[in-house]
Amino acid sequence: AHRGFWWPDRSRGNSLVAIRAAFTAGFGVEVDVRRCLPSDGEGFVLAHDLPAFDTQRLHSWNDFLNLAWAADPTLPILVNVKEAGTEAQIAWDLRAHGLTARAWLFDFELCGADPLLAKAAAPEVRLLARVSDRAETGLAADVLPVLPHWASGVWLDQQDTDWVTAEAIAAWHGLGAEVFIASPELHGRTLDLARTEGWRGADGVCTDVPHLVQRVLAGDERLRSTSIWWGE
Repeated sequence: AHRGFWWPDRSRGNSLVAIRAAFTAGFGVEVDVRRCLPSDGEGFVLAHDLPAFDTQRLHSWNDFLNLAWAADPTLPILVNVKEAGTEAQIAWDLRAHGLTARAWLFDFELCGADPLLAKAAAPEVRLLARVSDRAETGLAADVLPVLPHWASGVWLDQQDTDWVTAEAIAAWHGLGAEVFIASPELHGRTLDLARTEGWRGADGVCTDVPHLVQRVLAGDERLRSTSIWWGE
């Protein structure tokens, strides 16, 4: 559940209400973590961006950790590292709360964070290398897969094209990589639910509509012709 299970109110994304709803519905969660603004004191918050106003609406990373600890221990947690310099503390916090067995960190490359610092803080933590059709990190969708030494798996991002296929998933699995897929609606593009059938082999799918993707993957024919779209 991308930033929690907030459907249909997107304003609830990255909120504790949405996180709790996801866990209650049986979904894992993806959250974005960054530092508080200097004026708001120490610590981390759940936030994709940090506006210069209304930061009281942001939710505490520590509160999230406590909520995750109390949830079903089989549900995965994916953490988008949004700022360099936070990676070690995020990994350490997950370890301190007993969550590393079900957690993955990713997007180090986009913010300039160092995955080795996360590994140093919590050696057992699992890290995902970013692969996308924009090739921002050198790992492109259209080249032979190569898994960095620090990564246990990959985050396959579909920014501009629907490039993730069953064959692509199998290629990464052939390298021993865990595979997590970012659904296209995360970037304001259309999600054709019929395409998600090709994602069955993945280890996880990050989507705004987990309740619909789950039904398609379970074989609900009524949703196969449905498309989801909204602008960012």
